[in-house]
Amino acid sequence: MTINIKMPSNCSINEIREFASLVIKGGEVLQNGLVKRIQNASLLGFATENGLIVSVAAIKQPSQKYRHNVFKESGSCLFPGDYVLEYGWAFTEESYRGRGFARTLLTKLLTNVKNQTLWATTRETNSRIHTILKKYGFQRTGHSFRGRNDNLILWTKGRKNPD
Repeated sequence: MTINIKMPSNCSINEIREFASLVIKGGEVLQNGLVKRIQNASLLGFATENGLIVSVAAIKQPSQKYRHNVFKESGSCLFPGDYVLEYGWAFTEESYRGRGFARTLLTKLLTNVKNQTLWATTRETNSRIHTILKKYGFQRTGHSFRGRNDNLILWTKGRKNPD
């Protein structure tokens, strides 16, 4: 396993396309404008094995409108403006799951954003990522809410969670 953390501006167009392709496989993103959103992220994480990108994740900078909507939909009493960066677009090819790719990517990404508040959303049914997020100090906040395809959960890290 090789892990690379890069700013999008340091990625080749092929890396951006492969990142987008894996994110789309996850089935939870709007494809329209995805490449531009990826290029606007803070950091992109790539896990490769035998030269193939098999897992990705990012530290994103979503729009204020999107962030406020997620916090509102979750019923969180936290102020969305306190959580600018989002951990997301995490996806691992099915045949590589359970081998630590997501955990290792998250570890490396968090190393690059120490002492910053973060938020994330996950599918309500994705217990593997819930376990990983809890291990790294994320707390569930608010209630589950309807995403594009599944119920989602909002997670936050870096401030005391009164929920």
